[in-house]
Amino acid sequence: MRKKAVKNAGMIRIYLNMAWKLLQKNLLSIVIFETVYRLFSSQLVSRLANAAINFSLKQLGTSYMTSENFNKIMLHPLTLLLIFGILLVFFFCMLFEIYAVMAALEASWKRKRISVPVMMLAGGRGAAQFVRARPWTWFFYMAASFPYLWLHSSYSAIRSMKLLQVSLTKIFNAFPAYWIPVVLTILLVAFSFVFSYTIPFRCMMTEKEKNTHLRVRQTLEKRVLRELGINVFFQVMIFLITWVLYLIFGTAVVAYAKLVKTPSTVVSTVIVYGDWVKSTMSLIGGAFGLVGSITYLYLIFIRSSRKATRRAGQRKSRARSWYAPSAVR
Repeated sequence: MRKKAVKNAGMIRIYLNMAWKLLQKNLLSIVIFETVYRLFSSQLVSRLANAAINFSLKQLGTSYMTSENFNKIMLHPLTLLLIFGILLVFFFCMLFEIYAVMAALEASWKRKRISVPVMMLAGGRGAAQFVRARPWTWFFYMAASFPYLWLHSSYSAIRSMKLLQVSLTKIFNAFPAYWIPVVLTILLVAFSFVFSYTIPFRCMMTEKEKNTHLRVRQTLEKRVLRELGINVFFQVMIFLITWVLYLIFGTAVVAYAKLVKTPSTVVSTVIVYGDWVKSTMSLIGGAFGLVGSITYLYLIFIRSSRKATRRAGQRKSRARSWYAPSAVR
């Protein structure tokens, strides 16, 4: 047991070291891209959701939503169609972000720099190619990956959207016992954790579905529990770092208010700046969580590619680059 724990700790150190080396090379580009992307995408999705709800209310002949007409409005075919359209936009944005971050990681792996415009171009091109190659399944792939990739953004999204809070409350109340939706949520997240190992293979390789599953099984063979443990460790570490940063910024806001403001305005200052800190940390936590998760999955992909190279006895065995068509692996 002791040897196994020491081995697992060694694997975690190796992953952390490799992840930092990958991120360090193009860290500035990733930070700038995530800042711009998160601000834009959050505004886009929230405005689309508000516009869709207002349009649905107008078409149904009501001016506002109440607890009495909530189910009637939300389950109306028009509302469901609009929600599906918003999910299409949201999942495409998520796919765009995945490809953009992977482009930066791929450039770092090759010891090259990448600019933010090139990351955006890679994200758009990669997402478009992914959808074109899987027109009927890409939506479900993103839906299955969503609980894992957006694990650190879920709380902020729920907190900032009243409609989402009410919807989740209605769903939980529909079950005869609260433990049932809790267990279902845990199972959904667990499934998403396992399914997400296929993301880099689907994004970076152009091959049949059965070959993708075969590569994942070969990569995780005899070490599924260890890899899942390392994955969970990554997520816990990301959460703790975000929480520590939140405490530091929150303490700084309180200290600033006490030093600069008058006693009568301290409370209002803390409340105003506190909301700003919450919004900022939600943005940072979500971006940090997704980038960290994609980095870990990319390392899994790299290890699988190196194994495939050794098996085939070839120097280069990976598919044509999805963001630089002239490059050949």
